[in-house]
Amino acid sequence: NEVARMKVGDPKAQETFLGPVVSRSHQEKILSFAETARQEKAKFHLGDTQPALEAPLKGGYFVHPIVVSEVDPGSRICQD
Repeated sequence: NEVARMKVGDPKAQETFLGPVVSRSHQEKILSFAETARQEKAKFHLGDTQPALEAPLKGGYFVHPIVVSEVDPGSRICQD
């Protein structure tokens, strides 16, 4: 699938599709939404994890793209 092929990494690299998010708090918010989606029984097709990157990118604020479905329209992740 096209989203699974999106490379996460160095934003200066030509092959990179998705660089880091702006801060640790933003990264934590994204991962928190993924956890909420899991608790609300959304179906995960992709994502919800941090990529394992080598130095110097290791420890950066990276998150894999997340794709979910079967989400209740009244759920928190649909409303926020």
